[in-house]
Amino acid sequence: MVQGSELDILSAARAVLEAEAPGGKFLLAVSGGADSVAMLDMVARLAPDMDFRLIVGHVDHGLRPESHADAEFVASLSRRLGLPFVGHRVDVLALARAEKLSQEAAARKARYRALEEMAQAWQCHRILTAHTADDSGETFLMRFVQSPNWWECTSIPKKRGKMLRPLLALRRQQVRSYALMRGLSWRDDISNENERFMRNYLRLSILPRFDKQGAEVDVPALAKAGEEIREVVEHILKEADKFVEEQRDRHEKMVLAIPDILSYFGLMCWAPAERAAASLIGDPNFRWPAWCRRQVADFIAARHSKGMLHLEMGIHLLRHGSALAVVSQIPETVCHSLQGCRRHGLDGLGEISLSIGANGGTLNKGNRIYVRPDLADRTLQLRTWRPGDRLRIFRRGHRKISDLLNELHVDPVARQGALVLCDDEGPFWLVGQWSDQRVAPSPEDKFVLEVEWRTT
Repeated sequence: MVQGSELDILSAARAVLEAEAPGGKFLLAVSGGADSVAMLDMVARLAPDMDFRLIVGHVDHGLRPESHADAEFVASLSRRLGLPFVGHRVDVLALARAEKLSQEAAARKARYRALEEMAQAWQCHRILTAHTADDSGETFLMRFVQSPNWWECTSIPKKRGKMLRPLLALRRQQVRSYALMRGLSWRDDISNENERFMRNYLRLSILPRFDKQGAEVDVPALAKAGEEIREVVEHILKEADKFVEEQRDRHEKMVLAIPDILSYFGLMCWAPAERAAASLIGDPNFRWPAWCRRQVADFIAARHSKGMLHLEMGIHLLRHGSALAVVSQIPETVCHSLQGCRRHGLDGLGEISLSIGANGGTLNKGNRIYVRPDLADRTLQLRTWRPGDRLRIFRRGHRKISDLLNELHVDPVARQGALVLCDDEGPFWLVGQWSDQRVAPSPEDKFVLEVEWRTT
């Protein structure tokens, strides 16, 4: 039997708040159940002495006919405490269908997304949830049973980003004892009795069976084990941050070396890609869900040498050979027609100039080439290269554009956006690099067409 006086329980919550959230505006996630109602009562009691400003938030998942009554109950409770109330209804089933998630996973994702939106709208510094040590231990056990990777077997963190869980060191029984001692009322969620959900099955069927056999499961120990695994994972993520910064020093884009990723991070090869994504988003607390991490790990370790993977938050992974690029935007396919000797401005790309000059035996160099003057009378095309494009290069014969890009060790992003200049017969310039021998001016030509490319 877990014991604890009202003041002891209140003091445990106070210790967490003093250490992790000294003052500020807090959004309290209150479902109407015993744990969240108890948390609301505790924080409301502590607020006057700790300089807290409180907003009560409620997310209605719309999965039960009585869910509207839950929202009304929390709103009424907020009014009695003199606290602002904000409610948000989400469509869990639509999210589950759209993102192919289980109902549990979709409800959790929708709930946290709604809480983040409410906290942002009300300019809250923290979001407080009422998870207990039992919730954390059950989470570890669920992940241990369901997860194929050791790094997924973590428990609920005390804090992450704006999220803070002030009751995480307390057992569920302690929190409910507090609610009874305070004479609080709450609403029970009947879906918590439905054993088709994994957490309910573990809580209602599996753990009690151990108790009957005299082998009571040490739930806080499970939570502690998950916490220690999380600490290891977080340490590796910090190393991944350093790895990404070192790669950034060598590349303007976020381009990572796959052999180094596999060598340094092994089964957690997703870690550098996640940290690169966090850097692009500008959120150091950004984390991919476990299924997304597995997807990224499979993509990085795949035998295929090239490909693209689209992820959450507008992040894309592009790989070619041993290079992996992490980007928030991928180059678009472009195609522009050019006619006449003048400067052609291309929105977002740059500009290309066509002009006639005297043939002085000049050599092609950098972003400027000299070709036969009769090309000035044609409609030229500047476009993204395509598989099968070739150039006939002096003393090297016909070469595929793809092979030339390989020779240049072009990173996957630049490779995808590489441009060629074409006439009716096909490409004659890999922009900034090789040009086709067939368009070279002859010594008898008094004039040449000068083509110059400038990026914006």
